[in-house]
Amino acid sequence: MKVWLKKTVRFCLQTLLFPLEWFHSFCDWMAITLLKFFKPTEYERHGACKMTGQCCQAIAMQIPKTARKHPWIRKVFLIWHDVRYNFECVGQDGDYLIYSCRYLQPNNTCGIQKVKPKLCRDFPQTLWFGKRGLHKGCGFYFAKRGEVPFRQILEQKEKS
Repeated sequence: MKVWLKKTVRFCLQTLLFPLEWFHSFCDWMAITLLKFFKPTEYERHGACKMTGQCCQAIAMQIPKTARKHPWIRKVFLIWHDVRYNFECVGQDGDYLIYSCRYLQPNNTCGIQKVKPKLCRDFPQTLWFGKRGLHKGCGFYFAKRGEVPFRQILEQKEKS
């Protein structure tokens, strides 16, 4: 298939799927807002992206138990992530499918920064319990809710 045709088909499918993803994102936002009202997360996310590209080269998505039992469901996940996010499956590690983003530029910046999907904009998400592991050199870090992050104390000392 010619490259321009493949890009056009991908764009049309992404445009059709956008309202569905928007509705899903809205429902997630409502649920998270309600949950935070009753039980805030244990850790808070701080920092900013340093654009190392590591998270774009090793995107891990957990496979549901049903997908492990039925291979056709795994194929649906692979097709969905390919069409919707332009992710290429580069392997599997236990219960996780490992993807690489095709929009990553050679200088480790996002080729669709202004319109990147919510999945990428929200990374790394704060877990309700415990702390998420991050790639080495990531600009984000997690600190216990209500405590002053150690990195912030160091930055203040360096400024003075």
